Formats: sequence, structure tokens, C-alpha cells
Amino acid sequence: MIRVLVVEERRAVRDGLKRLLAAAGEITVVGEAGGPGEAAEIAGRADCDLALVGIASSDPQALEEVRRLTRTAPHLHVLVVGPNGDAALADDALDHGASGYLDIGRAREDLVKAVRLVCRGGVFTSAPESERGRSSARVAYRDSQ
Repeated sequence: MIRVLVVEERRAVRDGLKRLLAAAGEITVVGEAGGPGEAAEIAGRADCDLALVGIASSDPQALEEVRRLTRTAPHLHVLVVGPNGDAALADDALDHGASGYLDIGRAREDLVKAVRLVCRGGVFTSAPESERGRSSARVAYRDSQ
């Protein structure tokens, strides 16, 4: 059983992510938070394997919260869900300690696959390679579309 903490400030998006996770029998949502700052506190109390963190844009504060979350709960895998095709944000999320980046538009197709891979210690990204080329060096799975 994979235990997930869903972190997303937009309630409708958070509910949609939870529904997609619930469809996979071996994944259960054990907590939810409205933002990464709140997530660090919950992650310390909840017994979870992965934090699924929604970030709407390349917000330095949100990325620092991802770093804080990975430092507060080093056992916790972090998968960031963000805007479609934002290779720079994918690179930044990985640089800040996330184990993966999923384009929100690919959630229906790839969310469960990404959660499984990240929880096994892999790195997932559905963002295209960045101009700097750093994404391609760390990707265990990259969507070919």
C-alpha cells in the first residue's frame, strides 16, 4: 500500500487528484494540505510515503517549501504536479529535492505510474527536456509524446 499526502491549494484540483489516486487500489490518501507549508507539519504526523505537491507556477517560495518538506521528512518522496510543458519548473523542482515532476495535463494518464515509480526510488518527469538539458540526465521515465 502506498500512502500519499496530497498538497494543493486549489480544492477542485486536490479533489481531482484524490479521485485519480483512489482509482488505483494500492494507493491511499492519508492526508491533505492546502499548501507545502502546511504539508511539512502534516507529514511529520501522518504515516505517508509520498507527498503529491501542486505548484501553479515557478514560485520561489513554493519551491523552497518543497525543499523544506524534503528536509523535514527525508523519508518522504515528493512528486510535484505543475503546468504543462514547463521544463524549467521541472528542473527547479528536482533541484529542490523533488523526485519527480508531472504535467497537470498528463495526470489522468500518468499520475499512478509516476507515484509508483517515485516510491520505488525512481525519477519521473513528463516535462520536455529543458534548454539546459539537465532534465534528460536525471530521468528514469520520460513521456515520449
